[in-house]
Amino acid sequence: MAGLIEEVGHRYDVQFPLNMTVCVTDGQQVVAVRYSSETASRSLFHSTSFRQLRELYPQDPRIIAAGDDAFLVLSEPLIDVQGVWEEIPEATILMARNGQIDHKRFVPRMPEPSA
Repeated sequence: MAGLIEEVGHRYDVQFPLNMTVCVTDGQQVVAVRYSSETASRSLFHSTSFRQLRELYPQDPRIIAAGDDAFLVLSEPLIDVQGVWEEIPEATILMARNGQIDHKRFVPRMPEPSA
């Protein structure tokens, strides 16, 4: 999708056709992407440890119900506490599953030419 948008945008002389922050889940894992054609996309953060949030808010039923492997992705940190939030770098795809977090460089693939 990202490669197609960039390819079509450049074909029509759009200098920076794509600016996105995306987060999706299938209920088992979270996948988030931060990317823009001009390498200046909007901010995107993820929680580093839900346990830290539970320690800060031990009586919050939403945090208690989430469990130890819960994971948040948001545009800006909810609270200003060191070590709770990590910014997802530009042009990065993040995958989180079962408490494991993996970052990889995100490079849009251009669509294959039609025959």
